[in-house]
Amino acid sequence: MSEKLIYTAEHSKVSMTTEELLLLEKHGNTKLIEHIDFKAEVIHTGYFIGLDTLSPLDKPLYVGPKREAGKRLDYLKMLSVCLHHPLINVHSQDLFDIRFQQQTIRILQQDDLLTPLLIVQFLRATERVVRKSLQKGYYSRTENKTAKVKGRVLVADTIKRNHYRNNYLQTWCKYQEFGIDTAPNRILNKTLQFVQRYAQLFPADILSLGAKLRFLQPAFARVGTDVEMNEIEHYRPNPFYAEYGDAIASARLLLKRFGYQLNALQSDTYTDMPPFWIDMSKLFELYVLGQLQKVIGSQEVIFQADGKFGYLDFLRTSQGEEMIIDAKYRYLYGEKRYEIEDVRQLSAYARDRGLLAQLKLPKTEWSKMVLPCLIIYPDPEASPELERSSLLDDPIKQFESFYRQGICLPRL
Repeated sequence: MSEKLIYTAEHSKVSMTTEELLLLEKHGNTKLIEHIDFKAEVIHTGYFIGLDTLSPLDKPLYVGPKREAGKRLDYLKMLSVCLHHPLINVHSQDLFDIRFQQQTIRILQQDDLLTPLLIVQFLRATERVVRKSLQKGYYSRTENKTAKVKGRVLVADTIKRNHYRNNYLQTWCKYQEFGIDTAPNRILNKTLQFVQRYAQLFPADILSLGAKLRFLQPAFARVGTDVEMNEIEHYRPNPFYAEYGDAIASARLLLKRFGYQLNALQSDTYTDMPPFWIDMSKLFELYVLGQLQKVIGSQEVIFQADGKFGYLDFLRTSQGEEMIIDAKYRYLYGEKRYEIEDVRQLSAYARDRGLLAQLKLPKTEWSKMVLPCLIIYPDPEASPELERSSLLDDPIKQFESFYRQGICLPRL
């Protein structure tokens, strides 16, 4: 492992020389650095965790999750809770990015943030596939038939593998069969093999893979694992089986992470990782969406509501309880402070005609009312669950109809 590896956490500082900072400002392009402070001679990490190389310095940078009250933020549980809600998975595509084309970086196996995330996403997507039932279809099958033929006779194989061995009763045939042993299901089953090996190599992992595998694997008992790489890379989902799109996309990333080789999974102290980042502010946004759907109802919360001013995080449409809601991954609200730009932003949303048009309010009432604005933020001292009845219990007293609500995030 490179001795130059820099370990830090989100929203932290890393000291550097002025020369290094100048090189980063000129050539650096990693999302792991939020801004450079020349006066203090530090770089500030922001809302992204992950691994990348500071290319002009040839130094790898590792940014881990934030620590709250001495415990590390459990980003995997946040993701798992999010993906319990099928509709949320549609919005998780830009949650992370992996740069497979760039050179890998060696890190401690215990610091692997990426593989568990890919596994959680894959298992959730595959669970939705299994609950709906596996897609059936026609697939090619090759078999050495005894005293009969089916489909197309493979003459060359029959002569080479049967007749040359004085076996004249069997014939190699290739034919079409209808069932679940299709290419998409083989891709999923092959990926489940990787997950099973991961569970065997790292039995103390926090993902509780055993229970999930025991639920999923019986559904693939009659499905093989032989699949060509081009079938994985060029799979096109059937619109009637939309769940497969997410599951195959997750499987493709997980297989690519290990170069499609099962024996690439090793219980070594170190592992080679491609550069990647995870957007924690986006993850917090999705986590809050799951909580709001749970306490308010998915039909009464519009995510990324499109207005004239832009896209609002959440628009509550409950009749008589209409509300502008925004998720801010900022801890300052727990200190009874506020960011004036956030207030201005939500105030604009509350007057956005495009958003007001999506509510069940007569147009004549728009100018007479002030929609309540709520900011939801992370707070280690708050409850881990939102309560519908207490969303407006903590007003920001400097402004009319402005509120804040903390939520305690999962921690390890």
